[in-house]
Amino acid sequence: MSASYAGRTFGRYRLIESLGAGGMGEVYRARDERLERDVAIKVILAGARDDNRSRRLKREANILSTLNHPNIAAIYDVDREGDVDYVVMELIEGDTLVERIRVAPLDEEEILAIGMQIAAGLSEAHEHGVVHRDLKPGNIMLTPKGQLKLLDFGLARRTEPGAMTAEATMSDTGSSVSGTFPYMAPEQLRNQPVGPWTDIWAFGVVLYELATARRPFGGADIASVIDGILNHTPEPISATRESLAPGLSFIVQKALSKAPAARYQSAGEMGAALQALRSGSWSGSGFVPPRRRSRMTGMRWAAAAALAAVLAGAGALWYSRPGPESAAPAETSALTVLVGGVENRTGDAVFDDLLPELLTITLEQSRTIDVYPRSNLGFVLRRMQRDPVTPIDEATGREICQREGLAAVVVQSITKLGDSFVLVVRAVLPDGRLMASTQENIASPQDLPARMDAVGRAMRQALGESAQNVAQAGVPLAEVTSKSLEAVQSYSRGRQRLYAGDPRGAIVLLERAVAIDPEFAMAHAGLGTAFTNLFDPVRAEQHFRIAASFAARAPEIEREKLLGDFEMVRRNYDAACPHYEVLGTLRPREASPFLMLGLCSMLKLDFDTAVSATEKAYQLQPSPRTQVNRALVTLLSGKVEAGAEQADAIRKALPGLMQAGHLAGLARLALGQFDQANTIYQAMVAQGGDAAPEGHAGLGDLARSTGRLAEARAHYQQAYTAATQRGNASLATSMAAERAELALAEQRLPDYRAAVSLLANIPPDVYLAYRVGRARARGGLVAEAGEAITAIEALSTGPSRQHDALKALLRAEIALARSQPAAAAQEAEAAVRFEPSTVAHETLGHALIAANRGAEAIRSFEHVAMRPTERCESYDVQACFRAVEARYWVGRLKDEAGDRSGAEPFLKRFTGAWAGAPAQPMLADANR
Repeated sequence: MSASYAGRTFGRYRLIESLGAGGMGEVYRARDERLERDVAIKVILAGARDDNRSRRLKREANILSTLNHPNIAAIYDVDREGDVDYVVMELIEGDTLVERIRVAPLDEEEILAIGMQIAAGLSEAHEHGVVHRDLKPGNIMLTPKGQLKLLDFGLARRTEPGAMTAEATMSDTGSSVSGTFPYMAPEQLRNQPVGPWTDIWAFGVVLYELATARRPFGGADIASVIDGILNHTPEPISATRESLAPGLSFIVQKALSKAPAARYQSAGEMGAALQALRSGSWSGSGFVPPRRRSRMTGMRWAAAAALAAVLAGAGALWYSRPGPESAAPAETSALTVLVGGVENRTGDAVFDDLLPELLTITLEQSRTIDVYPRSNLGFVLRRMQRDPVTPIDEATGREICQREGLAAVVVQSITKLGDSFVLVVRAVLPDGRLMASTQENIASPQDLPARMDAVGRAMRQALGESAQNVAQAGVPLAEVTSKSLEAVQSYSRGRQRLYAGDPRGAIVLLERAVAIDPEFAMAHAGLGTAFTNLFDPVRAEQHFRIAASFAARAPEIEREKLLGDFEMVRRNYDAACPHYEVLGTLRPREASPFLMLGLCSMLKLDFDTAVSATEKAYQLQPSPRTQVNRALVTLLSGKVEAGAEQADAIRKALPGLMQAGHLAGLARLALGQFDQANTIYQAMVAQGGDAAPEGHAGLGDLARSTGRLAEARAHYQQAYTAATQRGNASLATSMAAERAELALAEQRLPDYRAAVSLLANIPPDVYLAYRVGRARARGGLVAEAGEAITAIEALSTGPSRQHDALKALLRAEIALARSQPAAAAQEAEAAVRFEPSTVAHETLGHALIAANRGAEAIRSFEHVAMRPTERCESYDVQACFRAVEARYWVGRLKDEAGDRSGAEPFLKRFTGAWAGAPAQPMLADANR
């Protein structure tokens, strides 16, 4: 083996280190200096070059260049440096299955997950007429994140796509056999025709080895192995591992049938059998789940999401008139199109992420063309009984258009031609007729933003938008997104993770994007959304603020969204809602503007608008996201039972969704169903991750609601610790403030001082500033409490009723700490006028009691007691226990006013909630 290539430069690639060698080439880690990324380069071994090896290397490159799939190692380039042939490939970090099997046999779930990804990759190859012929654990790599890649197509052969009887020679040299003996099918050994069924055999051998850590056909020598392959049936894996499902043994034995016709007839069919076994729908006879099949020979079982989009060149545009082969779009005030998939024939995976993102952004600048939201696609595909990550090819896109009433699907293809690329975009009507087409040569990926600007303008006009509108509503992509293609690629992948419900995964990718380009506004906005989904408004506000600072250069639609989201995270709802109203007029068929308008209106306590806007969003897109917001709005508008049912339905469909657990627990606490709430929150703690601190916070609220203060103290501490470990400063601050106030209620002053010491810094969030200030004021730290008011003022960039209410509430708390009840009542009354929240009414009630105006305080506490869900989901979440305590105050004050019959129901509900709680003054007084 030669190591002489390390340190050399081949074209734009700098070879760094050798990664290993195979039978025909040595593989190096290299750096692509143009795109600034690491790649793998395979070269002919020094001293072993001959025309046959060089031909095989080029053939492998040509074969792989036709394949574009997340389970097949991508090829980027093939070239020669002097007399050295080399292929540039995707660099994959991880271990081959050889390393995995060496440790121990795999468990059933892992075998099925790996098997489905192998099936997906083979299906892609077979659909393009490519047979691998050397599938084995050493040619299958698994990344640390579980992504599988098929490697080394050096022995692959072409057949007719989908053909099951195609003849193929066994090797270039004329040898009667080629491949790796233990994984070769009988027809390979007999020099008979090979095809997809040959890979199915090797697939069965690989699954057998994963399940048993040994090969099905062993022996002391090659002759014994060949004899086993040709003449003997292997021992079923169930004989070795009885714990494995019988269905898995059936699938493997079928794949290892001696006669090709007795095996699975496509990788898609075998993948479907594995999926059926994994999902519990296995019938024992190779059941294939009922799925609509495309024109391809097998279904893709891709593990990675393939959000679809389109690319076109800004060259000659062809627009067809209505006729037998084409049709113009129907006249309408707004045309909704689906941006479909990328047929990437270049072998360079960089286009898979860039092309969808760039064209979608250009089309979204239009006022007369709506782009069907990509966030809807997973939900629509599930309704179609498809895998939610199914690539959107033309056939699938047309079916979606028919189901959703869309005007057209826009699909694309990109092909490498010498050193440049040919880009084609087509708009296709649901019935298959062509609406418009354009193509252009693109010199390099670096030219994409500029070329896509022109392509977008051309397509918008082809789809019916006037040239004047196109000129007025068109911001260059380099300004809207980033001048760095790597940053745009990371952003696109991050958005995919957001759509898939993985905010943590999205954050990793989006942070990479803003590290490359700190002025990438859309990436900062994506981070704001991801942190919001993790209930972390502090970091969300930081990124939304940066995004909003670049809003002036954004297109109109993106600008309204950026500003609306920024005002939302700042808790300035009066300023935020108008932005979402404008978005609703610009995008009337998209759920997101109405979803945000509903949430914003709810936080303004405008429940009529909240319900109507959220319901409209739900009708447009009944996805998990809209279902969560619908349940929240239903709960807070007072329909607690209905909201609880909606939250339970979401949890049943998506058991791991943190927001659904939060809502379901909140509903149970508001309804006084404490056992059910306990079950929900315990499940969140057991789930771990970001759900665990939220679960502990809920359990703390539950303990406070039932009078078990010591238990609440323990859960607040656990929530604080877990939130700190997860980097969620927002929840950690909230829990420290709650611990401090609980310590005051228990008269545990050392505990109060310890908890309040954790609140030395005021976070840049108005709600959290209020929490810190209130905890300080109630402990007599009035000067420090005043700092919170200053912090809120610093965070306000304009008039805000919500901010004014918070400052008035803090001034009321400070006045109470100074024994100035009249001043406290005056400030609390002002807070209620600014925003009649349950927190403001509660503060006013306590101020009126201190001012000896108990009869007036009754109404304030009745507001809190009769609006329990609002009190739960307020400034100081989680705070359902405050609604329980409000019943005590209503009952006590009514009793003092002589209204014993009115007092009794409130007191009974309070003592019922606290039944079994340790003795304490409030409970004793209520019982008396």
